[in-house]
Amino acid sequence: MLLKYCPGVLLASLLLVTMPSLGSSPSPEATALIEELHLSEAPTPIAKHPGWKPQRVVVMLQPKMGVATPGFEAQLQAVAGDVELVFDRSGSFRIDPALLVGSDAVLGFCTPPLLQNADSKLLWIHNYTVGMDHCKGYS
Repeated sequence: MLLKYCPGVLLASLLLVTMPSLGSSPSPEATALIEELHLSEAPTPIAKHPGWKPQRVVVMLQPKMGVATPGFEAQLQAVAGDVELVFDRSGSFRIDPALLVGSDAVLGFCTPPLLQNADSKLLWIHNYTVGMDHCKGYS
């Protein structure tokens, strides 16, 4: 539902989907990270996952990135419908573990503390930046 209202995210997603068909391949660094973290493509899209109907999404607000501008929270809530949005207003890169309890998704930054404190229900991390290298180090 949120993607429908975020053309930049949709464009980035389309680029990622079409890039393999253009003959590109991951860089050696990306390949090493994929292997180190044992990442693999899911057999079905997240929207078809039997447990995927997000009910609670944590949103990291980062003022220096413009992600805490006036009205931003209201705009997100308007497109989220009945999904509970929990806003982390700390401005830090560490979400309070209590906010993660029962969360299906996180909009923010993937970090080892986030992964370590994530609820077992967490199925999606929408990383604000392209790189996932800050997730590295989690085991």
